[in-house]
Amino acid sequence: MRTLLLFLLGTAAWAQPVALVNATVHPGGGQPALRTNLILEKQTIIGLSREIPAGAQVVNLSGQHLYPGLVESDSVLGLSEIDAVRGGNDYREITDNNADLRPELSPSPDSELLPVARSGGILTAALQPIGGRIAGQVAVMSLWGWTPEDLQLAPSPGIVLNWPNWPKKEDEKARKEWKEHLAEVEDRIEEARAYVKLPEAQRPVRPDLAALANRRLFIHADSHFQIETALEFCKRLKVDWVLVGGAEAASLIPELAAQKVDVIYTEIYRLPNQDYQDEDHYYRTPSLLKAGGLKVALAGPASHDNARWLPNMAAAAWAHGWNEEDAIDSITVVPCEILGLTNQGRLAPGQTATLLCTNGPLLDGRTQVQRAWVRGEEIDLDDRQKQLYRRYRNKPRLNSSGPASDNQSMIRNVATPGGRLPLERKRPEGPPAWGWSMTGDIRYHEVDDRQVWVYLPPSYKENSDKQYPVLYAMDGQNVFERGAAATGQEWQMDEAAQRAMTQGKMREAIIVAVANGGSKRIEEYSPKADPEHGGGGAEKFAQFLTKDLKPQIDETYRTASGPENTGVLGSSMGGLFSLYMGLAHSNTFGLVGAISPSLWFAEKDMIAQWKDHPPALRPAKIWLDMGDSEGQSDQDKNGVPDTLDNTRALRDVLRSQNQEGLMYREIAGATHSEFSWSQRIQDVLQGLLPPA
Repeated sequence: MRTLLLFLLGTAAWAQPVALVNATVHPGGGQPALRTNLILEKQTIIGLSREIPAGAQVVNLSGQHLYPGLVESDSVLGLSEIDAVRGGNDYREITDNNADLRPELSPSPDSELLPVARSGGILTAALQPIGGRIAGQVAVMSLWGWTPEDLQLAPSPGIVLNWPNWPKKEDEKARKEWKEHLAEVEDRIEEARAYVKLPEAQRPVRPDLAALANRRLFIHADSHFQIETALEFCKRLKVDWVLVGGAEAASLIPELAAQKVDVIYTEIYRLPNQDYQDEDHYYRTPSLLKAGGLKVALAGPASHDNARWLPNMAAAAWAHGWNEEDAIDSITVVPCEILGLTNQGRLAPGQTATLLCTNGPLLDGRTQVQRAWVRGEEIDLDDRQKQLYRRYRNKPRLNSSGPASDNQSMIRNVATPGGRLPLERKRPEGPPAWGWSMTGDIRYHEVDDRQVWVYLPPSYKENSDKQYPVLYAMDGQNVFERGAAATGQEWQMDEAAQRAMTQGKMREAIIVAVANGGSKRIEEYSPKADPEHGGGGAEKFAQFLTKDLKPQIDETYRTASGPENTGVLGSSMGGLFSLYMGLAHSNTFGLVGAISPSLWFAEKDMIAQWKDHPPALRPAKIWLDMGDSEGQSDQDKNGVPDTLDNTRALRDVLRSQNQEGLMYREIAGATHSEFSWSQRIQDVLQGLLPPA
């Protein structure tokens, strides 16, 4: 469903320009970073400009960074799934001459490894088979598509050749075989050249020769001897070639530069193997090669399961002699140049719109890829690892004496048989190896098999006599932690609350994030059934909040009583439900946050309900907002999206009834997304709970 939604959104985006605004744009190719807008149309970047085209869909990326999509230039992604299972590997043939092998016919778009790579920003890969002397053709592939044909980006840039190493022992037989190996390759090349000179009608069917003739060679070689003999071989045969691997390339820089050899360097994470080598020899090699005039791309050695570490490799090169721009270019611009992708690799007009959005500098190990576009289409960044993380992150763990202690594992606070919350238990200090994105003191519970996160304000532990207002946040998976968020994008409500409270911009409060019911979400959040989508079970969920969860929260934590101290907030359908709670349960929830509410649901029934409801039973405060880029539908043809028309209609109803606590906002450039909601959640919190 998520993939289908993104497909539809991407398709719709092609109908109009898309403006990615307020981000730091890193064009690549030595160009400095810019604070500007990036304009996309269909599959192409059409401009970097402060001016936004009329009718453009605006995507606000404030505080984010835009980079060209990363390129893994030595890979078997899509050809290998599980190394230990022979049937899952399709990158190695057993014969020696495989020049006609075309990897672009074989990759699986459904591989679980492709989404993992995409999550790390890898959007393009060069598939290089590894079997035999002549291993096969290089295939340049996108990592997003429905079929192998969708993945293909460009004609093959060359042929993979595995260079033999000179036997270390005085083994005449092995040395003879080495010479025969190269002689056979040379014969194949000369035979291919002769083959293509024949009149077409006289050529026998030899796809291996047709593929090999006059092609660039991607020669896999690491040792000094391998590279040296490859240099002599290619010079003698007048072959254009790329060095792949290149562990000892630093010892032959002048010779490589003289032949204008491009390098795909795969050995940065390698320990010295010679006494004369410094411990950082392989880390410094990329900077030495570039200083010698060579074009250098970084890659993992035929990587498939670890392709996502490409930015880390570039960061290591940056730390050992490269500047930051060179390091980023080595995994974006340069591999595109080596692979013949002339329309990709930079963020510039005319380039293909394949790019990624991060929440920080690309080479910072803490940075996460937030969004990505491939050929103008925004793609899904969920993956198997995220799914497993969400599934198992709170799995109970038992030791021989019973539940493990807090400092041994992440323990779920599971509800007791009586249905009450157990004694409060804090998560272990410090994040696990894979990282949490949570800030402050956050407790975890389960109530009737529903996940509940509880954020406690800064003074809670020290001020034992103080009672605090409580806000109940819907779609709780998305509120505090990106690992639990459905799209990997959280609201950062904990960070926003912590910041607002410490700055004195809002009252200290407890925030209870209540997970939605997954497939039951529409049912739970909708007061009335929609003709197309069903639903109508909001009151049942309301009873869970008021009769079950809230009493347990009040019993377990020091909460302030009364509707003036109790609020409910949510976005989209969660915003619709929050408005319902302000109507049906205003005696309990006196603070309502309706962020981008789905007022269209059930034929705009919620607007009608508020119109008919007695003003005396209204909540004390209502936050109501909508972004101006949250929809394309304009049924009344007034030039205003229906989403905004509906929100204005409810605003007008509330104003006509003198709703004193109404806070109404229209947010320029905001889309219907977790990211957009994260950008304004602090304003929502400060509005509902201003300082006393």
